[in-house]
Amino acid sequence: CRRMSPGPQRWTIQRGGPVLLLTTLAFLLPVMAHNAAYGQGWSLSTNNEKNFFLGNNPYTPNYKTYHIGQRRMDELDPDARDYQRSFRERPEGRGAMVREALRYIAAHPWMTVWRTLNRIRAYWGFDYVMSRQIQRHFDFGTPTLCLLLLVEAGGYCVVMALAIVGCLGVWRTGGMAGGWLLLLLVLAYYAPYTLAYSGGTFRFPVMGLLMPFAGAGCAQVFWRGPEARRAILRNPWVWLGLIVFCLIQLEYAYYAMKYVG
Repeated sequence: CRRMSPGPQRWTIQRGGPVLLLTTLAFLLPVMAHNAAYGQGWSLSTNNEKNFFLGNNPYTPNYKTYHIGQRRMDELDPDARDYQRSFRERPEGRGAMVREALRYIAAHPWMTVWRTLNRIRAYWGFDYVMSRQIQRHFDFGTPTLCLLLLVEAGGYCVVMALAIVGCLGVWRTGGMAGGWLLLLLVLAYYAPYTLAYSGGTFRFPVMGLLMPFAGAGCAQVFWRGPEARRAILRNPWVWLGLIVFCLIQLEYAYYAMKYVG
């Protein structure tokens, strides 16, 4: 094959890069200007400080660290409700929340480490929120909820199992080109959630980045013949990844039931 000249590629980067930057700014600047007009500074998001605070305070559950952020104020214990209100009602509430979270982290470093490890695992828990919303809307019983979960949670687990096969059984052994950029993007999105506000519902955006691995795993299991399947079965890293993933799901299910309501 004739190698293409690098000239058009350089032109694409030189001309396309600024166009992409300007297009991105055209979408982001109005949001930042809106927040600045309401005294919140030139920022894209105004709830990061609150999430950091909710995930690192005396009333944060050690596993489901996002729990108090998903409940109405009147559903919280009186002490937790008064604690939150005392920061929300301050003129510089966002800054006060960050300072309080940092104070708590400094005073409880080992608790913070434990919560962070829990957040790392909980991020990969199965989907169940939509099933619960459907159950509540139609007043379905537990058997119907289980059927809904079979589709929602089961579908997620199948995709993730194939992604583990693709990542540890195909890409790791050299049977799939690339992959580092996808994993770096996943980690870049994942990292902030391990510090503040992590749960299964927050990893939807990274699922698209994991689909190529799931596709490679699907091809290895279903289309490349019995020898490819035997190679997967003999791979200890695949088994380790699947076992860890299953344990994470069991733990996540336990706490999802514990905090149901």
